[in-house]
Amino acid sequence: MKNRLSKYLKLARAGNDVVITDRGKPVARLTLVEPTAKDEEAQAIRRINALPWMRPGKGDKLASDRVIEDRIRLFISILIALPIAFVRDYNAQCSHVWSLPWRSRFAS
Repeated sequence: MKNRLSKYLKLARAGNDVVITDRGKPVARLTLVEPTAKDEEAQAIRRINALPWMRPGKGDKLASDRVIEDRIRLFISILIALPIAFVRDYNAQCSHVWSLPWRSRFAS
C-alpha cells in the first residue's frame, strides 16, 4: 500500500473505489470526496484573491460604498486645500458685476 499510494490516489480521483484489505479482509475504502458548496466557494474566493488587481475586503462594507467614501474624502480635502486668498480674490473680481449700471434696470 505505501509503495503504490500515489497510484491508488489517482484511481480514487478518477472516481474508482479502492478497497484496502488487511490479510485479505476489507478494512477501508478509498473513494473520491465530492466537494461541498462551501469548499467550492472557498476555492472561488482564493482564485479571486489571487488575481493581482484584487484586494480582499474586510467584509463590513460594499466596494461601491468605499468608492463613494473615498470620493467624498477627496472632495473635502480639495475644498480644504483651496487657499482662502483665492476665494477672496474671486469674490472681489465678481463684485463689480453687481455694481454695473444695467443692474438697476433689471432690479425690481
